[in-house]
Amino acid sequence: MFRERLTLALERLKSDQWKIFEEFASAFLTSQYPNLRTVASPSGDQGRDAQLFSFDGRIPAILQYSVSKYWKKKIRSTAKRISVTFPDTTVLIYVTNQRILSASDELKTEITAQYGLVLDIHDQDWFLDRFAGDEHRETVSEVLAQKIVDPFLASKGVLEHSAPTMSSTELRAALTFLQLQWEDDTREKGLTKLSFEALVKTVLRNTNSESRLARTVIHDQIAGMFPSHDPNRVKTLVDSALLKLTKRSIRHWEQLDEFCLTYEEAERVKGRLAELEVANNFLDAEIRTTLQIYLEG
Repeated sequence: MFRERLTLALERLKSDQWKIFEEFASAFLTSQYPNLRTVASPSGDQGRDAQLFSFDGRIPAILQYSVSKYWKKKIRSTAKRISVTFPDTTVLIYVTNQRILSASDELKTEITAQYGLVLDIHDQDWFLDRFAGDEHRETVSEVLAQKIVDPFLASKGVLEHSAPTMSSTELRAALTFLQLQWEDDTREKGLTKLSFEALVKTVLRNTNSESRLARTVIHDQIAGMFPSHDPNRVKTLVDSALLKLTKRSIRHWEQLDEFCLTYEEAERVKGRLAELEVANNFLDAEIRTTLQIYLEG
């Protein structure tokens, strides 16, 4: 799994998707805390979503899951509550999709001074630093990405279902795939060949072994992008791209003359699209920060 897919999944979680985050966090944390017990209940959790089990009946640590952007307020209210409902608890583990890092240092001192609790924060970077190399955590993270990232990319027109005719949305998707092809492939191939290989992948982006496209459909969809060009010339370039990509990125059912992306290529594309989105989000944030500093200065 690509790190960027998990990054984007955590970044895109909305406040009404707290249940999805709780399920992800509980599953992810089981290998970190084998004695983890989920205790959240519709009747009230007394300030806790989970706790660490102890045979002596004590509750040494309480976990609070949250997707709130206002994490300081949430931590303060949780600490205040559990200091009353669970006075013997000594550790509060705050689990969040937000990126906090060292911004919590002063708050940790405050929580210890006021409530006698050690505050430990598992934020976005905590998850990102620990998911790779652990099969269970990678699986749990991929499930989250499938719920959050894939629908998001589809809603932006990059991975939505193929249409019988090309639209401006299809052209934007083609440009995205061309960018990926340009970054991944050799520059010596030439822009025309790279472009038509990217166009083929664009048309095949939602295919798999159970849902394939015939060669004639691929011809028609790509030709639809270039209504003023010679369709025979377009067909020749498409066939050349199909031949080049077969077995490397796409599979060919020769008897039916149908094609689809390989599973590996489909997964690679998802990861690369997530990389682009994370990079764009970072650039947008940097621009906003720079503008704010400039305007305030």
